Parts: sequence; C-alpha cells; structure tokens
Amino acid sequence: MITTILRFKSHCVNPNNYHHKHFFCFILNFNAMTHHLYIIRHAQTHSSQYYNSDKERELKPEGIAEANQLGKFLKANNYNADLIISSHAERAKATSRQVAAEINYPGQRIHFAENIYSGTMNDLLSLIQQTPDSIEHLLLVGHYPTIVELNNYLSDSKKMSMETCELTLLNFNSGWSEILEGSGEHMLSYHPSYLI
Repeated sequence: MITTILRFKSHCVNPNNYHHKHFFCFILNFNAMTHHLYIIRHAQTHSSQYYNSDKERELKPEGIAEANQLGKFLKANNYNADLIISSHAERAKATSRQVAAEINYPGQRIHFAENIYSGTMNDLLSLIQQTPDSIEHLLLVGHYPTIVELNNYLSDSKKMSMETCELTLLNFNSGWSEILEGSGEHMLSYHPSYLI
C-alpha cells in the first residue's frame, strides 16, 4: 500500500481575511499495481551430440508437446503476457514461440536476449528491472540453473531445481525497478504432463 500526502492551498473568501491562507492535508491510499513474473525453463531438447553448438539444440517432440500444453494452461487460466523475453538459444526460442501461439501473443513481438543464455542471475535480474511498469505480465524463458537462482533470490518459496517447461509465477506489489530479494510472492508452479 502506498500512502501519499497531498497539500492544497487556498485563500479565504472573507474580504477581511483575504490574505489569510488555509492549508488542507488529505491522505490518499493507492494500491500499487501488481506485477506478475512468469519464469519458465525451456522444454525438452535433443542431446547436444547431434549439434555443432549447444545453442542449436532443438526441441524433441515431447518438448513441443510440453510447450503447447503449458500455453494451453496459461490460456485456460487467463494468464496473459504483455511481454515475452526469451533466451536466444534455439530450444528457448522454440518454447517461447509455442507458448506465444497458444496464448495469442504475436511471435514477432518476442524479445530474444543473449544474456539470458550466457549471463548470470544478476543479468536476468537487471533485465527484469529495466522492464517498463506498463508491462504488467512478464514472461521469461530461460535455462537451468540461472532461472532457479533467480527464483530463489526473488521468491518467498525456494526451489532445488526446475523441470523442463516448468513454470513458476511470482507476484510483486511494486514496480519492476523496485523488486528486491525475497519480495516475490510465489503464486503457483506448474509442469505439463504429456502423452506421446
């Protein structure tokens, strides 16, 4: 809850007291906008032995099914994304695109960030803190272990690990630039089941 004190100045209408100034204080309470952070690990991938580099690894059929089901879960529960930021690794790109398609988020508006793949937890935190407050729902697709480190830094609920395509939702009663260690309220965790 944010408390703001507004001070207004007015002149008395009595001619004899025209120069007498009256000050009035009003205390107004505003509810801070809640911001929602969806932390997602990329879906299942093929082994790196089939690719020239780790970044090229693609989703398995099971991974595609995971990502589709996660998107359906988000849509069915009215969880929307105002912005999707994803690692630029192929497996994270594919995960974010599958999820985006299910929640009717335009694929061309996904922001791919290299530092989600190669950076530290602090790099992810900085990326989140630079998000405009007009973005209420932020969806981040990344990699183990940095997304677990991010969750454990921000959340009031700690994790040992995250499964492929697992989702954790954290709520913050502050602007993105103001989020602090432990300030995120853990709302849910979800891992899709699939049949192949």
